[in-house]
Amino acid sequence: MGSFSALLCWGYVWIYDHLKRDWFGFESLKEMKEEMNGGGAIRRLIQRFVRRGDWAAFLALSVVADPFMTTIYLRKGHYEGLTQRDKFIFSSSVIVSNAYWTLRWVAVGEIVLGLYGLLPSSIQQKVQLATQLILNVLN
Repeated sequence: MGSFSALLCWGYVWIYDHLKRDWFGFESLKEMKEEMNGGGAIRRLIQRFVRRGDWAAFLALSVVADPFMTTIYLRKGHYEGLTQRDKFIFSSSVIVSNAYWTLRWVAVGEIVLGLYGLLPSSIQQKVQLATQLILNVLN
């Protein structure tokens, strides 16, 4: 799954560079990072986020978004392809993003299994029957 997500995000970067369109406003956001002074509440919130530094943005975007958005936001140039630094950011974001989502779903699975164990045996049997029925329909 990690390889597929990396390939998909790499394709997004390639399309983004070739179309030369700022789909998500990242290029504008990078420019605003240096220019922001005062403004409304939303502008101040954005300002605080982007001024925290590249590591904060890297971690936040890797977890909340994906390697494509992380790389586009953190790269220094506009639509010029990926530098060695950008490739490092991209590959690191793939690892962080996939690790986060894997750990998250393992935790969710463990919680569900733990809660399932707390159910009365009569309900557990009904859940097992329903699961078997669904699997038989799918096969």
